[in-house]
Amino acid sequence: MTEPHEHGAPSGRADAAPERGRLLRLALVAGLWLAVARLLARYGVHLLPVALAAELTLQSYLALCALASTGVGLALAFALLPAPLEHLGLRRPTARAVGGVMLWAPVLFVLTSYLAIFVALPTLRAELEQGGRQMVERNSGELGRGLVHAATWLVLGWGVLIAPVAEELAFRGPLWSLLAELTRSAGPPRAATLPPELLSESWVLRAARAAAAWLRLGGAATIVSAGLFSWMHADEQGGAGIVRVVSTACLGLGCGLARQASGSVVPGMLLHASFNLMALAQLRRWVVLDAFPRHYTVPTLLTLLAALCLPALLALHAPWRLWRRSTP
Repeated sequence: MTEPHEHGAPSGRADAAPERGRLLRLALVAGLWLAVARLLARYGVHLLPVALAAELTLQSYLALCALASTGVGLALAFALLPAPLEHLGLRRPTARAVGGVMLWAPVLFVLTSYLAIFVALPTLRAELEQGGRQMVERNSGELGRGLVHAATWLVLGWGVLIAPVAEELAFRGPLWSLLAELTRSAGPPRAATLPPELLSESWVLRAARAAAAWLRLGGAATIVSAGLFSWMHADEQGGAGIVRVVSTACLGLGCGLARQASGSVVPGMLLHASFNLMALAQLRRWVVLDAFPRHYTVPTLLTLLAALCLPALLALHAPWRLWRRSTP
């Protein structure tokens, strides 16, 4: 009678051991990747020759740090993870996913810009009353001033090419996969113990079940990774810092949703690059014209572009919804 128990217990432990080992390796890669990125950005200048460090601008320095941390992270992923491409999200996205994020990018940017401005508006008004425009510009820090005055090719190379790829791999790669695995392994919620007559299929119950399923299938990973992404960008003071935190939180949510919906990190990279490009166009007044001024610092030309993208987004997603409704 004891023989099945003796053989069954080690089998259960053997089945759980590979899963725990995989999660530990994912946690190690994600943690080291983010730690290296953070440490290099703060202290990496001490590793450079003095003559080279003196010639670097802030954008070129940050670009070097992003390239170095991405190299370290990729090396760790391919050395420690059993399926590195899957955990990194490096799979080919569908044309529908790519088209969707490109249409969604102007809408996300405009909505995020208005939200960030309205959240930071009391602080910005107080700064203008105390120290004028100079105080607002001073709080934006060296990074904000560099985005306006640095060479165009350097800003575009760092903000539109290097930063989106490096940051999406770090935050929506192994980190997102780890968080998704942890929430998925938690399993579905327990069966209800209330009487069936109290659990009618109301829209509240259906919404709660849908929200719980969404969280288990990557939604929690999307929210937590966006929070970490925003926290690691909280490096400015005052109203400019509030705008940056709110903007990066919304961008992180958008990129996480793209990762969750497509299973690939590439759509998030494209969304991130498009968002940064529009932010640069706003800062450098490339899209601010006499016929299209700014409203609450948001270029009306980008608002018009977002309005034009909305019908295309609806047209892109309507066939998918109709197909899902018609599928048993």
